[in-house]
Amino acid sequence: MVMNKKLKATSMIELLVVIIIAGILYMLVFDGVYILRRMAGKVNTAVIEKANLLISHGIIETLFEQGDSIRQESEGLQLYCKGEPCKVIIYSGNRLILASDIDSKTRDTLFHNLSGFRFDSSAGGYEAGDSLFLSVVSGRDTLDLKYGLAR
Repeated sequence: MVMNKKLKATSMIELLVVIIIAGILYMLVFDGVYILRRMAGKVNTAVIEKANLLISHGIIETLFEQGDSIRQESEGLQLYCKGEPCKVIIYSGNRLILASDIDSKTRDTLFHNLSGFRFDSSAGGYEAGDSLFLSVVSGRDTLDLKYGLAR
């Protein structure tokens, strides 16, 4: 009994084409994962920067609400609470630094990307004032912030 039945099989060329297509798909998927991770890192950095900006804004806002006067000193701005010196704001380069006093070793950087700083001393006596104007760079935007003493 002789059978003349043809068996179907794949050729070597067909296998190579399948392997090449699978390799291309594999490469595209892993490139896509890399691009997604990179974009997620950028978004994460932007979110952290905005959160730090919001925290710094809240700290300065609270200080100005609690303070009753501000005086410009040689190193920075001295905030007075109930007539006593309470905090010092130091403008250094493109940073705004908060310290408990001028000689304090413990300092906190509030804003690290300032593009402008102006203290308005028109409200009181010599070197005294009530308003602080900041320009802060955040990503592609520049935010103009104004802080004033609560009266």
